[in-house]
Amino acid sequence: MPRRQDTSDSRQPAVDALAAYVRYQGGVVGEAALDDIVHYFRETLCDDTLTIDDIVDDYLPIAQAVVGSQHVVDRWQDDLRVICSAIDGLSVFEDLLPEDRDALADVLATLSERLVVEIGGSTRIENGRINIARDVIEQGPTTTRFAMLHELGHAIDHEATVPAAVKQAIRRSDHTDMRAAELFADAFAALALCVLGLSCETILDGARQALAGHESDGDHPDWGTRSDSIQKTIAGAVHGSR
Repeated sequence: MPRRQDTSDSRQPAVDALAAYVRYQGGVVGEAALDDIVHYFRETLCDDTLTIDDIVDDYLPIAQAVVGSQHVVDRWQDDLRVICSAIDGLSVFEDLLPEDRDALADVLATLSERLVVEIGGSTRIENGRINIARDVIEQGPTTTRFAMLHELGHAIDHEATVPAAVKQAIRRSDHTDMRAAELFADAFAALALCVLGLSCETILDGARQALAGHESDGDHPDWGTRSDSIQKTIAGAVHGSR
């Protein structure tokens, strides 16, 4: 079996992504990355006949999704800085007082310093940590971004120093029950992803995957309600932008 240094340039990005995936799963990748990758998958899948071509065909997409998601988690504060810098130019906030927009930017800056984002457990925000579930990470960077920003939206919704006018500008729903909190968090995530340059279709796809399994109950709206709310947020951000 060829060693890492014998890997062609065209295959090297795939090998690097698969190596990162093996590390993500708790495996060990040493100097002979190609050998280590094949050994890991043969051991894990109990199949000694697997070749690197088999592994590339079956696992490269999820490996690339994981690598992209980990990059998002590692650089989430950079995303937040971009979002902060765009607040004054967003049409949804154009009727707010300057001090209200400044208050939101201050809260986002504080949360950026105070919160830690980690992979594992269930997706939630608790005790100063945003946890992103591994099944979300494996869906790729857009889903990971939506989940992370959704949880950040919950933090903003519960932050007393965020002016009511700001929260009302973000809110795109008439719900007043527990579902209102979920729709607010969806709206913030959608607005933030618009700022980061994602299309409506991409945002909806990421949201659908991030929210999968959260079926309609007393606390979580159905997907149709959530999709409508997200699309209203995106329409307001795109069509009314200054």
